[in-house]
Amino acid sequence: MLSFDVGSGEAAKRFLNQVKICALAESLGGVETLISLPAVMTHASMPKEVQERIGISEGLVRLSVGMRMWKILWRIWIRRCCTW
Repeated sequence: MLSFDVGSGEAAKRFLNQVKICALAESLGGVETLISLPAVMTHASMPKEVQERIGISEGLVRLSVGMRMWKILWRIWIRRCCTW
């Protein structure tokens, strides 16, 4: 499970629109690779003040890496995020 903040709700939506290798899902409990926006999905019924207090920002993205794709996603992550 990875959680990261892309800065804003609008940036999070743009990010999700570009994701091609995993499915958008509210529940991240499967064996497949899934992605969610907690502020507008799982925690949407909470007041914004409570969301902020517990660390749920509008730009928060959660990615649950599935059993079949972890090697592929790890290679992509390393290529895009790290310089050797």
